[in-house]
Amino acid sequence: MTAVLTRRALNRATLARQHLDARVRMTAVAMVEHLVGMQAQAPWPPYTGLWTRIEGFGHEELGDALTSRRLVRVLLHRGTVHLVSAADCLALRPLVRPVLVRGHRAEVRAAFADAERIARLTREVLDARGPLTPTELGAALAELLPGTPAKVLADVARTTVALVQVPPRAVWGAGGATRYATAESWLGAERRAAGLPELVRRYLAAFGPATVADIQAWCGLTRLREVTDAMPDLLRLRGEDGAALLDVPEAPRPGPGAPAPVRFLAEFDNVLLSYADRSRIVPEAARPYLFSKNGVVPGTVLVDGVVRAVWRAERGRVTVTPLRRLTGAERGEVEAEGAALAGFLAGARGGVRVGPVAEPAPAPLTRKRSAPSPRDRR
Repeated sequence: MTAVLTRRALNRATLARQHLDARVRMTAVAMVEHLVGMQAQAPWPPYTGLWTRIEGFGHEELGDALTSRRLVRVLLHRGTVHLVSAADCLALRPLVRPVLVRGHRAEVRAAFADAERIARLTREVLDARGPLTPTELGAALAELLPGTPAKVLADVARTTVALVQVPPRAVWGAGGATRYATAESWLGAERRAAGLPELVRRYLAAFGPATVADIQAWCGLTRLREVTDAMPDLLRLRGEDGAALLDVPEAPRPGPGAPAPVRFLAEFDNVLLSYADRSRIVPEAARPYLFSKNGVVPGTVLVDGVVRAVWRAERGRVTVTPLRRLTGAERGEVEAEGAALAGFLAGARGGVRVGPVAEPAPAPLTRKRSAPSPRDRR
């Protein structure tokens, strides 16, 4: 008989896979690899994402991993910049290349007729001149390929060649402009494509149990049912709504009564974006606050495992806006966790404020997923 999982049981399984039920002792590189990357089009959210999952995490650990080239930022899942390990950059980038091409506007897609030449010239330019900004790279390619706009050439280059954003970009306390180097030159290794079954297993270990549609929403690839149908080792489960769920046998599936502490999620946290059906962690009433037309996903607060508030940090203060009235106990836990986050972000200057409940939201969005915005593709 196929096991049936309630939505709450799915929620608790997700929290356990994401290490949001309890912080763990794990290196930043190991956590990023477990999560199969962290969305990182903005440079700072991964710091919060790791802090909320790793016991004792400090800014310098991620900064050191970037400067030592153990972690890199590269265009990946769903056509967005992700923080990934060096090994995953080389293994996963070839798999998602079709998704990156498909996500471009028509003008850029037309230039892909000359993609191999653009890729070759991109490597030659970067090998000769070192890391370049997108504008510098586009201008250099336009000198060699007159007639095609520099911006189009830079977009094709970033899609056809695995270009990593080199430090000091995204190093806490340093920062800097986006500059590209090829993954092969920066990491000193050639790409090797991972297998699709391996990709499916890793997704399920970090996000499961999940449907095939969920897996496809996460990575942007299609026709994955053919892959999962050929994987007899996967568990076949069912959601309370009748959805066919897949899972890896060894992953944790705590019961629906497992505790769920308050957790602050960073902007664009992958756990909010990696499902076709996000209801296990995003209540319907919260969706309008998260998936707006401009594509910006704010920082969120999980209370009892689901999104119950949004937060922002300004001038050392973390401000929390509940989406429904919090109980006294919930408010106390939110204030304690928010104060800890403020301390992480701003040191002794940090503070937390829990504001009034947000104004009534507009009618919920009708679409299940929001397309990546231009900001997502940076």
